Amino acid sequence: MSAAWWWSPLLQRVNDEGSPPSRPPSTGLKLNAESKTNKRVENMSLNEDIHKVTEMIEHHRICMLTTLDTDEALQSWPMTVVKVEDDGQLWFFSSTSAGPVAEIGAESQVNLSFTGKNDWLSVHGAAVVITSEPKAREMWNETAAAFYPDGPESKDLVLIRVRPEGAQYWETPGGAISTVFQWAKARITGEDIDAGESRTVNL
Repeated sequence: MSAAWWWSPLLQRVNDEGSPPSRPPSTGLKLNAESKTNKRVENMSLNEDIHKVTEMIEHHRICMLTTLDTDEALQSWPMTVVKVEDDGQLWFFSSTSAGPVAEIGAESQVNLSFTGKNDWLSVHGAAVVITSEPKAREMWNETAAAFYPDGPESKDLVLIRVRPEGAQYWETPGGAISTVFQWAKARITGEDIDAGESRTVNL
């Protein structure tokens, strides 16, 4: 059956009255449903990003920890992630005399930089220095034993905990060689370079 039977009365009323008949007021249910759907999609995307960031940290482990000294100057030290908690907190072993310990106060802002062959990760958050032999014993490993021969009860041993607040990562397909090729191709052809994927995550 043709749809004209529905459209004809409507067009006639437009001609007679100058405007189509008003629609019944919306209940807002559709909007709410769409909002909930969008929220679920956002949560799924955020969970995927958090999983990605955690995966990159656990894969690389070694990073540069950057702090601000008393003169507001940036200072960086190589550090190894000892543990990544389920809630995203990162733990490091350090010495009481090490630079980062002297610079980190109560909830000091720090940055962690991780570098791989095909990816880069920057994490910022709040850091604190903690003295806890039980926690140190819980996370003890052979690498720590090489630096602290007195074990988890070492007087020189402290823990640094970083609670991430945000992260940004980049991934380049094919690694450094592919990146160089993409730059050369863009230079010759004038096309936009495919620099890979970059994502910012609020944690």
